[in-house]
Amino acid sequence: MTNGTHPQENNGHRGSRDPGEDASRKQELLVSSVEMKLPPIRSDVEMIPVTHEGSELIYFHDPQGYLPGPIALDRQIAALVPMLNGQFSVRDICEDLKRYGSDVDEGHLLAFVRQLDEARLLLSPWFRHCKTEIEETFEKRDVRPAACAGSTYPSEAGEIREMLDAAFASNGRSDSHGFPESRNASGFPEPGQCEGFSKEQADGTNGFIKALYAPHIDLRVGLASYVPAFRPLADLRPRRLVLLATSHYAESYYPLYDGKPFIATRKDFE
Repeated sequence: MTNGTHPQENNGHRGSRDPGEDASRKQELLVSSVEMKLPPIRSDVEMIPVTHEGSELIYFHDPQGYLPGPIALDRQIAALVPMLNGQFSVRDICEDLKRYGSDVDEGHLLAFVRQLDEARLLLSPWFRHCKTEIEETFEKRDVRPAACAGSTYPSEAGEIREMLDAAFASNGRSDSHGFPESRNASGFPEPGQCEGFSKEQADGTNGFIKALYAPHIDLRVGLASYVPAFRPLADLRPRRLVLLATSHYAESYYPLYDGKPFIATRKDFE
């Protein structure tokens, strides 16, 4: 990525094109023969054993965000996945399964593999096509959509405001977390009045906190830590706000990010 962060906030959606053209292109690129060597499962997709309503499943988690939606397979069916390594065809797999007394129809297995391919689980021509479209769409956007809206926090701004207001209201400025009403011109608590912040430490700040270290964690589990961390900023009205973010995907785009510890973006953030 050259104009911002990773495209996972697209949630697998691609740019708008002619539906007929898309369908035709998909048929050309998807796995289509029982004799061709099948593409391997993407190495960047995590396979996680889970139990859902009594069923043993394998859940496929895509940290890169290219899957169009959640995907899980029955564990017995998922046992076929290791054979999708780029070395075998559908016919090869069926012949191998026959040795273990399992008579799998080639047509059924091909349809199953095509479903995996269509879901972008395989490192295939179809996946590369979708990946390119998703990334190009992301690059052209002026605004970076909120990646976690609707999952780790509400998707509507009003609902987010209500959630945060409730969280901060439940931990008032003078509660056991140690943030009293008395504040200096910066909007921060007066030195020595914050619990866990000694007068000796405060004296070294000249009355102003120079930096804030806050958790970097899912709001659903970390809100109780975010509240006391960010409370000192409640009344602060800075002239300039600088946002620093961490890329969790830089290693996937070597050497694009190599030797570039800081990268600026022109994108606005939703």
